[in-house]
Amino acid sequence: MKQFGKARIIFMIFVIILIILVISSLITATIPFLSAPKSSQNQYDYKQKMDESSSSGVTSEDYEGGYERGISKREDISTKDQDSVNQEEQVDDRMKVYFGFLRLRVDNITESRSTISSMADEAGGYVEESYEDTIIIRIPKELFKEILGRLMNLGEVLNKSIETYDVTDFFQDLTARLEIAKTTRDRLYALLERITDVKERLKILKEIRRLSEEIENINLTLENIKRLISFSRITIKLEQRLTDLSTENKQTIPFAWIAALDPFYISLARLSGRVSINLGDEFAVFKNKRYFFAESTEGVRLHIASTKNTPRGDSEFWQKAVEYHLSRFYKGTEFLDLGVFKAVEFTSKDAEPFTYIVGVFVRKDTIFVCEVLFPNRKTYSEWGDEVKEYITGSTIR
Repeated sequence: MKQFGKARIIFMIFVIILIILVISSLITATIPFLSAPKSSQNQYDYKQKMDESSSSGVTSEDYEGGYERGISKREDISTKDQDSVNQEEQVDDRMKVYFGFLRLRVDNITESRSTISSMADEAGGYVEESYEDTIIIRIPKELFKEILGRLMNLGEVLNKSIETYDVTDFFQDLTARLEIAKTTRDRLYALLERITDVKERLKILKEIRRLSEEIENINLTLENIKRLISFSRITIKLEQRLTDLSTENKQTIPFAWIAALDPFYISLARLSGRVSINLGDEFAVFKNKRYFFAESTEGVRLHIASTKNTPRGDSEFWQKAVEYHLSRFYKGTEFLDLGVFKAVEFTSKDAEPFTYIVGVFVRKDTIFVCEVLFPNRKTYSEWGDEVKEYITGSTIR
């Protein structure tokens, strides 16, 4: 019995030693597994946060993108970062177009309009368009911010915005298309000299004529883009300080987005969807991910954005609402059907009137709004029907 008891004790000691060895080996294998990933995970998180911080940092694009929120971001940059941003702007060779908008309350609209005109002339710019309460000037781009600041001193600033469009890629694409069209036309001229068949010669001449028109249109668009880059546009809307607001006050309009509509100002700056519209070569489409904006060589401007369908209504309801609430500000109105858009055409009260078209299209919870400005009778006469066809053929996804 004693021998059996000793054997039992030895066996238990062996089992305990074996258990200790197993536990020890497990702990040795587990510690690196637990500790190493923790260290690498911390390094990964830190790097990821740094990358995210870097990618979300403010750049010159954020500032130049316009509206006050962009300027606020610029002001948040530290002095050290500000220097680097300034260096980036100095070496930035992108082709950019600047549009400024001011709404001023002044003592005398006529005198203010005259002052603004003189200011543009003295700066080497010019008056692009002038209406009853709105004047549009073009200023050399290097004086854009200086003149904008001087204009703000003419009255009480009710609204201010700056929009910047990068047209580099669009300009390069057009230039490439121009070279291809010229090369193709030259080859057709060479081919024409060798062809004697009358029908074939007529086909070639027809294609040469088409290419010549395309080349001319592209050249006009490129020249227009160059002018827009060299001379920034500033639109100033003037309001009389002492005026009878009983009939002309937009604050009485119950729908904020309709009250904010303005032919010279982009009030709707978001587009929930994708626009497909086949504009001619005469239009420059400005790259902006927030909404769609294009301008022709003659100054016709087309803008498409969206807003919430609140309260819920169909396209016809909002068409009638736009006409009802805005008609008193214009001389004449006309209802239009432009494809999916139910539109209203407004004619201003000016001696040289502009034409403003507002089209609405409702899809579930969203109202898509298409705005077109024809700055004078001439542009409307030449482009009105064609632009309406463009809108009629457009689609929104």
